[in-house]
Amino acid sequence: MNRRTVLRSAGTLTAVGLAGCLGNLQNPFEGSVRNPIPIEITSEADRYYNVHIEAYERGSDRKTYEKSVAMTPGQTASLQRLDGIDQLLRVVQLDDDYEEVAVEEVAVTADTQYVTVVLSDDGVEIQRGGADAS
Repeated sequence: MNRRTVLRSAGTLTAVGLAGCLGNLQNPFEGSVRNPIPIEITSEADRYYNVHIEAYERGSDRKTYEKSVAMTPGQTASLQRLDGIDQLLRVVQLDDDYEEVAVEEVAVTADTQYVTVVLSDDGVEIQRGGADAS
């Protein structure tokens, strides 16, 4: 065997070996890409409110998200992102005595690109962006 044949064989075997490894690496990741969904809260209210946000995975009712924040008039806050899965988002607006002022729920899916919560003295509104927005 000459040197060219040996080098060609080694190169071919290396390429085949790497192709097999790459194919195996792709399989665990198929279908599991979850884009995080940013959440932003804006207060258009004239007074201070507490906000409690929860999300539950649809089908299993497993809690996937929980966050509380105190909002002052005119404040905007960006919160920890939601997982990009099929879930129900629940926003509760509370007054100074932690009494419920308003409760709003909305479905969130992997197609949701962002969630904006708008507080007012009349209640809470949830806006979604993406293919599943209504």
